[in-house]
Amino acid sequence: MDINQRKYQRVMMQKNVQFYLADSDEEEVKLFDGLIENCDYGGLFIRTKKALPKGSVVKIDFKLETEDDDFPVITALAIVKWVKGETGLGINFIEFENIGARDFENWLKNLCDYLKEESSD
Repeated sequence: MDINQRKYQRVMMQKNVQFYLADSDEEEVKLFDGLIENCDYGGLFIRTKKALPKGSVVKIDFKLETEDDDFPVITALAIVKWVKGETGLGINFIEFENIGARDFENWLKNLCDYLKEESSD
């Protein structure tokens, strides 16, 4: 996708993440590991060796580090929008389970502002 077509500013990061199929039986949940390489308010890219079919609904658990560390582990319900061979998944958020979407949006905005300041120093 052309950067000019993006609806939200993308934040580059390296963040460990675990995800699993949303319709998994609680007793048989199989966790997959990945690395968030970039994120925006609409979704994220997960580098992973686990290729899931486009349209798969997943739950993603990840922690947002902040200076005051006041965010819990975030669980997001999301859909696989595209698959990049055997290297990763493009994910779009559907909803957040334990924080509000506005809280997540504010955190991302603050992170973007912080990264801009860091790069200009």
